[in-house]
Amino acid sequence: MELVEEKKAPKEEKKMGERRVVVDKAYLYDEDKPLTVCKTSLFHTGDGFTAYDCNGDIIFRVDSYGRDNDELVLMDATGKCLLTVKRKINQSADL
Repeated sequence: MELVEEKKAPKEEKKMGERRVVVDKAYLYDEDKPLTVCKTSLFHTGDGFTAYDCNGDIIFRVDSYGRDNDELVLMDATGKCLLTVKRKINQSADL
């Protein structure tokens, strides 16, 4: 797997906490790719979705594994985690 990192201008310094984009070349295309997204289960809440290309091949999966569905995992076709999204916890001065 070869990764491509978004390049910044040479005079820009990297700051702590700065966001960067890193993309696997497998997901870079010269033109738009239409995807079909299907819910994986119609009976259980919190189940995920699968994205297929026009050939019927799985491109991405999204599943919720966290307790109370507070976490979503974006995976590639092989099940490798690409991104995990967690629900932000509300912080209160009352705690």
